[in-house]
Amino acid sequence: MYIRVIYNDGKYDMVRAFTLDYFLGENKIKKFYRNCEKQWVTVGLDPVRKSRREEGHSDGQERRKKDLL
Repeated sequence: MYIRVIYNDGKYDMVRAFTLDYFLGENKIKKFYRNCEKQWVTVGLDPVRKSRREEGHSDGQERRKKDLL
C-alpha cells in the first residue's frame, strides 16, 4: 500500500507503509495522508502511531504473553 506524503522541504511523494515508518522515525516527513480518515496528518501536531522502536519491540522481543502451562 502506498501513502501520500509531504516531506519537510514541501515535495510530495508516494511511499510504502514501511518506508513511512522509517521517514517518521528520521523526522523527514511533514505530513501524510490518512486515507481511512480522508485527511492529512501533520507530524508533531496530530496523533501519529508509535514506531515499533518506540514501543520497545525493535529487538525482536516477543509481544504475546507466554502460555502459563
